[in-house]
Amino acid sequence: MTEYAGNYLHLSIMDLMALPEDDAWFYESNDSKPVFAPGSFVAAALQAYGVFHGEKINASEFTVKDIY
Repeated sequence: MTEYAGNYLHLSIMDLMALPEDDAWFYESNDSKPVFAPGSFVAAALQAYGVFHGEKINASEFTVKDIY
């Protein structure tokens, strides 16, 4: 992955680590199904229930401390 980022995207390892994860990304390791950590799962559920009043959030970037 770091070789691809360096050679094709021209990103350093620090640039790669600084990229925020996007809810639209799917991972082949999970049969292209969404992967959630506890905090991101709750944030995605709250967004689906309309708690954020139509605001677009990136649930992947939420942690348990953000939700609490």
